[in-house]
Amino acid sequence: VGADPAKAWIFGRDGASLGGRGALILGEMAWEISVLTIVAILLGILLPEGRAVPLAVATYAVIIFSLGSLALWAAHRAEPEAPRFWRWHRHREARWQGLQRQGKGFVKHSGGLWPPSPAIAAGALGATLLHMVARVSVLLALVVGISGWPESGIRDLLLWPLGLLYLGSLLPPPGGGGGIEVGFAAAFRDTLDPELLPVLLLWWRFYTFYLPAMLGGIVLLLGRRGETPTEVPVEESVAAKE
Repeated sequence: VGADPAKAWIFGRDGASLGGRGALILGEMAWEISVLTIVAILLGILLPEGRAVPLAVATYAVIIFSLGSLALWAAHRAEPEAPRFWRWHRHREARWQGLQRQGKGFVKHSGGLWPPSPAIAAGALGATLLHMVARVSVLLALVVGISGWPESGIRDLLLWPLGLLYLGSLLPPPGGGGGIEVGFAAAFRDTLDPELLPVLLLWWRFYTFYLPAMLGGIVLLLGRRGETPTEVPVEESVAAKE
């Protein structure tokens, strides 16, 4: 919410087509689910008593992989002629042609991301790991900042955020409908001080969800305000976007 749309807008500002932007975001997600799959397997082997977290991570990886594959398949199989439902809703044929061109660009750019060179693969792997470690370390950092280094429960402070962050992102907006908050309270009711739990929940959600959403929204707002709108017919605008 906010972060990915802002990234897509920045790519577009720098000249990337819609298909190219989609491919870049898909590539980022592909690295993420690859690392998450490995992490889920390792956690399932090393921590058999806490299988809820690896199960949540694996569920996220499977669903995102399925959606990405479906998007590639749909873009690859798109027919040149607009489907019947498109005409039923009185959409223009030129708009369908524009979407089809962008879909072909999406497939082409996605294929261009693989196979990566060893240097790019190492950089992508390192960046993905750093991103994941930073996300799951937010709660531990908050606990240390508020009450000092905990004597126990460090493993829970790192493991449960991993499952909550990724599985929670599949819940419906806004913000998972409170599901993440309920899961947080259930996961840490025996680990965190009851007086600190609501405070930590508030700031953990702020840094892991609301702050990225807010910053992404600001980027989009400022970017849109800086654009100069021009009156272009729909057919010419769709054709020009290629």
